Amino acid sequence: MVVESKRHHYVPQFYLDYFSSSIDGETKRGLWVYDKQDTEPKLQTPVNTAVQGHLYTLRTLPGQESDLEKHFADVESRVKPILDRLQSDDARLDPAEFETLATFLAMMHV
Repeated sequence: MVVESKRHHYVPQFYLDYFSSSIDGETKRGLWVYDKQDTEPKLQTPVNTAVQGHLYTLRTLPGQESDLEKHFADVESRVKPILDRLQSDDARLDPAEFETLATFLAMMHV
């Protein structure tokens, strides 16, 4: 099986976007990032932040598999609407949403 994506985020892009602000006054968003090897912080987009090549790629004898990345993407796609809704003051979690959020937070912690 051919790997679909080689850029794997260890912090999801949508999650980084919650902490970003407008760069160009319109649609482009960015984060101030400090790298211990550089002397100055730099502004970069979520797509280029917390990313590493083939981080979740499983290598097998016949080829490369990326099942872990697909699993993470599935969890992230289910939790994003929940986190978006929780931005409002009166939002409440139902038991299924609580389980999805707990799964996401555990995945992020590990």
